[in-house]
Amino acid sequence: MQIEAHPWVLGAGDPRELAAKADSVLRDLTPANAAQLAALHREDAGQFEIRCGFSAPTADAASEKLTLLKNSLSDPTKIRLLKARGIYVAQGASDRAKAGVAFLFPGQGSQYPFMLRDLAERFSIVAHTLQEADEILRG
Repeated sequence: MQIEAHPWVLGAGDPRELAAKADSVLRDLTPANAAQLAALHREDAGQFEIRCGFSAPTADAASEKLTLLKNSLSDPTKIRLLKARGIYVAQGASDRAKAGVAFLFPGQGSQYPFMLRDLAERFSIVAHTLQEADEILRG
């Protein structure tokens, strides 16, 4: 079974500003405009100090996650608990948070060695991105 969901990424300068942005999105969110709102906010999220990401298949699911986010941002303990609900909050310099494409593979044993080798050999940007990720992981 495959469920299509919209990826959401919101960015702001600080937690209070992010809570206000979530509240604004909640006021504007409808089933008809959920995909458009998600796309709009993804475009500029990388330029901010604090970012939040989640996926939601419906406007109701997005509304639930945005409400949880908004109500949790005033308490660092609650922010850490958001991950269990599929809401990821990151804070740090925006210079590394450039928007782009991510290749995600489910953790059900479908990974195998060199699974992106073909893409890396055909597209230099993929090879460069994998090399950069390797450098970051090796620290």
